[in-house]
Amino acid sequence: MQGQEVMLLTIHRSDTTIYAMKLNEYLITTSQAKLGSLLNVSQSVVSQWVRGETRITAERAIQIEKVTKGQVSREELRPDLYERNMPVI
Repeated sequence: MQGQEVMLLTIHRSDTTIYAMKLNEYLITTSQAKLGSLLNVSQSVVSQWVRGETRITAERAIQIEKVTKGQVSREELRPDLYERNMPVI
């Protein structure tokens, strides 16, 4: 049982890091501070996403998709929640 708990924690951390890598690729073209400003969050929050320390919420994933004009999709940020070509409600 204890081995399974450790495995789940590792998978969660890995998933968060995968999401952050998609965002990190976009940040080659802009700064964390600028993206944070567009999202009304601090640069340090964006940095936490990139480092995989904080998980991007479903609502924030949609907001990121909008401010990046689709360059970073909600499906890339949270594939556990969104399917490809799923409409925003």
